[in-house]
Amino acid sequence: MGNGTASDVSVEVSLERPRKLGDIVLDQVRELIVGKRLPPGERLSEAKIAKMLGVSKTPVREALLQLRMIGLVSMIDGNAHVVVPSARLIREAYEVRAGLEALTARLAAERAAPDRRAQLLPLAEASLQAARDNDAAAFRGLDQEFHHAVALASNNATAQQRIDETLVLCQTLRRRDVLTGWDSQLCGQAHVAIAEAINSGDAEVASREMYGHINYVMDRVLSALAGQQQGA
Repeated sequence: MGNGTASDVSVEVSLERPRKLGDIVLDQVRELIVGKRLPPGERLSEAKIAKMLGVSKTPVREALLQLRMIGLVSMIDGNAHVVVPSARLIREAYEVRAGLEALTARLAAERAAPDRRAQLLPLAEASLQAARDNDAAAFRGLDQEFHHAVALASNNATAQQRIDETLVLCQTLRRRDVLTGWDSQLCGQAHVAIAEAINSGDAEVASREMYGHINYVMDRVLSALAGQQQGA
């Protein structure tokens, strides 16, 4: 009774690895850019950012290299700068996003696990209700959650990662929220149509609805940018 064997001992082993400093710094710098604390066009000083975050310059340098690959950072005369929104960059980012998300919607319709599939329609309906309630903050959160859930349901980790990157890029290229309450309702309705197509296993409709939805948002963002430039 006093001497237990190895099989008698219950040991809990955590398989979750602690996050690397480089990953943490990458997320922090990305949030500084998305939140406009590092505004479009600003020259990025490794030393300044390192001081802001309380880290050395090495993880900051690595983060800027990765953000350059995503498209959030551009090089001008050998110096890193926050990317400046332009019609060309916005169109290219949304074209990539439309293609990727049409693919994940198709894959989700074809092979989503039941638990993943079951999450989509409630999220879509919640986003539509938030739009009808004119709750912009809630709609933004649910919109991102819905698109992330579709990517997860596709069971394609590579596509999911690329979509996460393009979502961040698209958010950064928007100078401000450009969707009106009515636009948001149309987007919420599109979410519902996409979720219903995925739930019914209709890959063609799911892909087509997602592609049209992303292109509609792109057109609204480009129209808003043109209006801002005319008013400047």
